[in-house]
Amino acid sequence: MAENIIPKTVEYSFNCNTPDSNVKYYAHETTDYYRKGNPYKLLRNSGSYIRFKFYNPANENGNSLIGAKFKVNHCGTTSDGKVDIRINGDELHHGYAPPRYNFGWEEFCLPIEKLHHGVNEIKVTLNDHSFGVYWYSDATIILETGK
Repeated sequence: MAENIIPKTVEYSFNCNTPDSNVKYYAHETTDYYRKGNPYKLLRNSGSYIRFKFYNPANENGNSLIGAKFKVNHCGTTSDGKVDIRINGDELHHGYAPPRYNFGWEEFCLPIEKLHHGVNEIKVTLNDHSFGVYWYSDATIILETGK
């Protein structure tokens, strides 16, 4: 008789207004210019980035990783900011255009073959050829494991 997969969800949530040692911002600004009282991070210069670190519990207690998602609340603004998204150094998206006119949640499926047991990272970098800026507010990483 085949064993049923019983999924277990592990979720990591990040908010730009809450200090978190698992998030690193490089060459960024913090502003609330368009969201008074609700600050967000702004990437303006080529090479500026946000790095998220998270732990993948797969292979513990016989569990396997069966799904992974990266959800992010962000905006490329009307100046057409574009970003590169990498998982553990491998490119997931190059020159990606986030929502343009306001913040919006988007969900990206992460290729599970790019994730390993232990600490992993997602890096969102302002694209070298971006004409505009990038705004970031919140993110969630969801991992599903099962036996």
